[in-house]
Amino acid sequence: MVDSSGKWNWDLLQSLLPCHVLLRVVAIMPPNPACMEDTITWVGEPSGKFTIKSAYKVRLGTVSEREWEVLVQHVLREGNSVAVSLAKLADES
Repeated sequence: MVDSSGKWNWDLLQSLLPCHVLLRVVAIMPPNPACMEDTITWVGEPSGKFTIKSAYKVRLGTVSEREWEVLVQHVLREGNSVAVSLAKLADES
């Protein structure tokens, strides 16, 4: 996604992403290899670790629709469906 000079590879990005997404990418600085590596942290738990139970608790609280969409995408990437995840949570309660 980044070329050898550390700038966004626009030719590649234009071939992969729709225009409305590219407009958002323009506002983001490319990754800087001199900086620390990114880490994934879940804000729904003090430990930073994602659990279905914490996701359900967050959903019951005041979470925007956009935040919930991001959460659902995370769950689906992990190989669970939302229905299966919520069923597991109900069994734990």
